[in-house]
Amino acid sequence: MTEIPPTLSIFGFKNSGKTTIASAATEHFTSQGLRVLAVKHVGKPSFSLDHEGTDSHRFAKAGATGVLLHSDSSTALLLSRPATQLAPLLQLGVAATSANVVILEGFKSWTHHHKEIAKVICLRSTSEIPELSENIQGEVLAICTLTPSVTEALLIPDQLPELLQRLDDWLANATSFKME
Repeated sequence: MTEIPPTLSIFGFKNSGKTTIASAATEHFTSQGLRVLAVKHVGKPSFSLDHEGTDSHRFAKAGATGVLLHSDSSTALLLSRPATQLAPLLQLGVAATSANVVILEGFKSWTHHHKEIAKVICLRSTSEIPELSENIQGEVLAICTLTPSVTEALLIPDQLPELLQRLDDWLANATSFKME
């Protein structure tokens, strides 16, 4: 079982600033020499990186459980079925990248129940607060927004330095954890 390094979950509804914050956090941590594993939840049910006509698609269609693509510039593992559990994929990603930090974009329902995972909530309006914060276990580092009228949250990008300072403070005390 692989130890999972300090993990941050950034979640909210579509167009709430998740990618903006995840990208900024990734850039911030990598500028400090850390290795970041960024994991994105894609909400489109039929999403695939693979497409008909490629060799990898032919391998998958022939019955391969997974296809590993490797070049001089990048490597990708395509699984021929959806993963039923995120934990083994995180372990694989951490092992493959030697990540010091994991940033999850999305995965609200999965991360809510893991107290070891720190959270950043992204809002479009204050009416989303009850649904997004319901049953959260673990620390909420910040509530953020791209919408100036949402005064209960850090306004991004204006207050991005404050958010990044909170992330630094969290990371200074965060620990790795085992995930089953």
